[in-house]
Amino acid sequence: MIQVPIVIVGGGPIGMTLALALAQQGVRSVLFNAREETTTHPRLDVVNVRSMEIYRRLGIDNAIRTAGNPIGQHQNVMVSRSYVGDPIWTFGDELKLMGSTLRNREIIAERHKDGTYPLEPMHRVAQMRLEPVLKSLLDANPLCEVLFGWEVHDIEENANGVVVHAEHVRTGKQRTVFGEYAVGCDGPDSGTRKRLGIEYLGLRDLVGDAFIVHFRSKGLQAKFENGVPPWHVWSANPRMRAMVVCPNGGEDYVMHKGVPAAPGEDLSGFVQKFLNAPDVDLEIVQKGIWKPQFLVAETYGRGRIWIAGDAAHQYIPTGGMGMNTGIAEAYNLAWKLVAVLRGWGGKHLVESYDAERQPVALSTREHARRCAGVASALLHGVNDGDSMRVPVEVRADRMERLYFAWGAEFGYCYANKEAGNSPIIDAGDDPLPFYHDLEYRPTTRAGSRLPSLFREDGSAVFDLLDREGFTLLDLSGCPAAENSLTQAAEAKKVPLKVQAISEDYARDVYAADYVLVRPDEYVAWRGNKLPKNPEALIERVRGNAHA
Repeated sequence: MIQVPIVIVGGGPIGMTLALALAQQGVRSVLFNAREETTTHPRLDVVNVRSMEIYRRLGIDNAIRTAGNPIGQHQNVMVSRSYVGDPIWTFGDELKLMGSTLRNREIIAERHKDGTYPLEPMHRVAQMRLEPVLKSLLDANPLCEVLFGWEVHDIEENANGVVVHAEHVRTGKQRTVFGEYAVGCDGPDSGTRKRLGIEYLGLRDLVGDAFIVHFRSKGLQAKFENGVPPWHVWSANPRMRAMVVCPNGGEDYVMHKGVPAAPGEDLSGFVQKFLNAPDVDLEIVQKGIWKPQFLVAETYGRGRIWIAGDAAHQYIPTGGMGMNTGIAEAYNLAWKLVAVLRGWGGKHLVESYDAERQPVALSTREHARRCAGVASALLHGVNDGDSMRVPVEVRADRMERLYFAWGAEFGYCYANKEAGNSPIIDAGDDPLPFYHDLEYRPTTRAGSRLPSLFREDGSAVFDLLDREGFTLLDLSGCPAAENSLTQAAEAKKVPLKVQAISEDYARDVYAADYVLVRPDEYVAWRGNKLPKNPEALIERVRGNAHA
């Protein structure tokens, strides 16, 4: 029997991100995946700003950008009456980071003092190009054993850990692995979730089937300025309501439509009807029907078995929150597992993953619903749910919410009594922070993501944070390498680094003399004085004192 700290079930982007996050902190894992190869379908088409921040912290952001859309290309979105002409509305606002990656980075650098921007811009990359990058990184890492073509058929839990049984999909060979924890990143039909008896919250199949066609064209790019197709084109033509995604700025395209081609209808002609470009080449790669969902698991696990990604939630892709929510889940869970394995994480630390991330998933589901409603209104002429029809020119700009929603992406708070309260956050008497899914306002109120700033020397504050423990940002003007909080942390073997920050604008944005930041860039506590009871604070943030 093989022994390993963490067993991961599922080798999509979430499972592989979890394995990479664990490996960065020196923790071994075994990853089982029933498919023998990475996906060949474009599937997702964007890694959002928060996910790119995470990938930067993992040191792999440049590898992902290389695999995706060229960094000099724009991210324009269009509402049009056909794919190649008659545009009604275009969204490419550079200040909302819809320009090229190169320009977006310039804007982020220009706004480095106010905390209103993310550390990294988003990036267009198809899942069929993202997965090979992640897998190659895992294959090269001695701490990760990647087993594609192995299907997990049972997970047993006992007081000491988990026993995972897997079978090779072709040979039938059996393999058993003992781990201290198992994490199911095994998709919407998750066997891990079913073994735990966890149900989804929400009604299935609320919006019916959707038809998808993946096609390739070498000539379609030439129809656009500088040979760069828009990222998304939404059709407002009543004869052909659909949307087409160009996930990598190249030859691959994906068309989504509510109604499939009629029986016997030529599929190439079906696509050409929307493109309105009969002279371009067209190769149909694959087609299929899928079911949009609005589902969230009632809990994210228990004991030594947890779930993440599509195993924990299913969203319609309007707004692009499915995989990106899962990446944040993997990142949240990884540092907690590492802390417990190393002995400084308390008995409530891992279970705080459910307390923090499941309420976020519910909130994100509502955001996805609103995005779906706007898209439906555009395509079908209904004005936000009532029966009143309005001109498409009037309702087109509402589509912006699908592409610019920093509140939903990183503006939520883990210590929010209205949506769940984390047992490892000490917010004191601080009022609840502002939240709106479409707007981000920087705050260091405990439970919130630390606003991203650059120092005067050009270094990013995020890059100065400890990846394996806590960081105490000292903005008091009188920094000391040792204080009562560091002593309390040392007594419990909790890694805690002090980082002095001297810039006045940083003190203005962070709004406290001391800000305690977790390994995942979320604020655990803040104050203008060191805590009166540093021992109690350390017990709280390491998960050894229930809220």
